[in-house]
Amino acid sequence: MNEILAFLALFNMTCTDYVITQSNETFFLAGDIPVIYIEPSMNKPHIVMHEIVHCGQWYRAGKNPAMSIKEWQAREDEAKKIETMFIILGDGH
Repeated sequence: MNEILAFLALFNMTCTDYVITQSNETFFLAGDIPVIYIEPSMNKPHIVMHEIVHCGQWYRAGKNPAMSIKEWQAREDEAKKIETMFIILGDGH
């Protein structure tokens, strides 16, 4: 997990006070305590990285959700881009 948080620091992306838990699906849910739900077969560093990016985006936006489909897509595109860079650099096997 330290590698993921250190990698995110390169993008000035901070995600604190979150919980990661097992689920039937993989997604990020904002709330008083942000929760990252991970489906067991998806519990891979690059997938966790992707969901933590969404947590960081939520913090960066003042703890606000995407206000439009365009903003939601921009957040998803950014998460995919950071996830891909994490994989290419060899940390996200």
